[in-house]
Amino acid sequence: MNRINCEQLSVTKPERPSSAEECLPPKDGTTSTISVAVIHDQPLFLRGIKSILKEEADISIVGEGASTSDALRIATQTRPELMILSDAIVSNYSPSNLISLISAVSKVLLLTTTIEIRDIVFKLNAGALGCLLHEAAEAELVRAIRSVSRGEICLSGELSTRLIRDAADIDRVSGKPQGVQIDLSSRESEVLRYVGQGLTNKEIGQKLCLSEKTVKHYVTCILSKTKTRNRVQAALMTRDNKNNSVGINRKGAA
Repeated sequence: MNRINCEQLSVTKPERPSSAEECLPPKDGTTSTISVAVIHDQPLFLRGIKSILKEEADISIVGEGASTSDALRIATQTRPELMILSDAIVSNYSPSNLISLISAVSKVLLLTTTIEIRDIVFKLNAGALGCLLHEAAEAELVRAIRSVSRGEICLSGELSTRLIRDAADIDRVSGKPQGVQIDLSSRESEVLRYVGQGLTNKEIGQKLCLSEKTVKHYVTCILSKTKTRNRVQAALMTRDNKNNSVGINRKGAA
């Protein structure tokens, strides 16, 4: 299994969406149902999560449980697309083993009480794709499920802020190579600059008068050229460029 380091975390923006519509699934007629299993050791939380998700037309609850044995049984027998796991459930088992076993068949979204970045990174290394604090808002939970179902690594706002704040320490842990030279077109450089500011593809498109699909194409090209695996690693590279540890050579418009 490929391991990730602290640079490879995807940041969800701390601020809330500007409108309720941003929390809704796409209206392009291609939305499929996300099968979800919820495993939580606290009955009140379990019922609350189920109540929230039952209101979402594109999310279907296919299993629930309150123990590691429930999680493993549902993962192997029901094979949901995504499994929500509480931190306590993970801690009752060897965390890396449990997450690795489940992530082999289902995408994993963790609910946690910790804001220790090293602990979060350890669990993401094991195979989890997302991590939210227990006090996350309902809309944030729904957005995280949709993001993780697309294979995106997702952290809640406070964890994202902590990650950015601790970036200097993260660099020392990850041992990031220095002196890298990257050739980007002027348009790719613009897109990367906005990625570094934490903007979504939709927001970048609005800034540059581009379609969201076109922005996604540019982001894919940027990740390929920079040899980064996701937006945050690329975003950290823009910070390094400002600090002259990474060089970005700008070419003409693509």
